[in-house]
This record gives sequence, C-alpha cells and structure tokens, in this order.
Amino acid sequence: MALIDLIEASKKFGDKIVLNEVNFSANEGEKIAIIGKNGEGKSTFLKTLLGALPLDSGRVIRQNGKSIAMLSQTVDFNANLSVKEAIKQELAEIYNALEEYETLHKKLEEDPSNKDYLKKIDTLMTLIDSKDAWNIESKIIRVLKEFSLLEY
Repeated sequence: MALIDLIEASKKFGDKIVLNEVNFSANEGEKIAIIGKNGEGKSTFLKTLLGALPLDSGRVIRQNGKSIAMLSQTVDFNANLSVKEAIKQELAEIYNALEEYETLHKKLEEDPSNKDYLKKIDTLMTLIDSKDAWNIESKIIRVLKEFSLLEY
C-alpha cells in the first residue's frame, strides 16, 4: 500500500503549467530524490503532497496516520546555537512530547487508574510513534557524526 499517491495532478500559475496530469506514488521504505532546475515545480510538487497548496485538478491520497513535512529552503537559525541545539530547537514538538510522556508516566505511578493520564499518554505515544522519535537523541548524534558536525 502506498503511503501517498498523487493522481492526475495539475497545477498552473497564470499561464505557466507547473504540474501537468502528474502521477506519483511513494511506498513504505522507498527513498525519493526530487531534482530539477529552479522554477520547474519541485517546491510546488512537494507543497501539493503536503496539502499546503491546492491542486487545480487531480487528487492527493495519504495513508491515515502518516505525516509529511518539508524543510524550508531558507532557514533562519540563531547563530549562537550549536548545530545540535539548533536541531533540537526545530524539533521542540518532539522533545516536548517526550518530556510530557515521561512526566505523565511518573504521575501515573501515583494514580494508576487516572483515565486522563492514560488518554494523554496514548495521544503522546501516537505522536511520538508517527515521528519515529523514541530514540531521537541517538538519531541526531548519528547524523551529526555522519556529517562531521559534532564539534559545531
């Protein structure tokens, strides 16, 4: 089953046709590269997949529970932060969810039948699972090492 499908997708800006009846499918485990000249529709294509830009015609079908994200082409980081700190700042939603998850687990030890805690923990687990973020810290370290950025 595809994680996302783009079916007969078309988009134009004024007279310029950017996407013309495009079909695209991405399956679990596939790696995708989008390469092209400036102004040829790469960002438009991605924005339609995200749902941030409506199509003129065609459909986008996303598998339930899957999220798609796109990094901005221009990023404004605080120059006083290390690379790791800047990454952590950008991933604040994940870090906040992990922290809240831990806090609620401690509270649950004192009040094991608290349904509000259980419900919130379930919501947090779904978020953390969807971002594959249980071991986010080790993933960040691995990437920093791969790009020789640990010292920065």
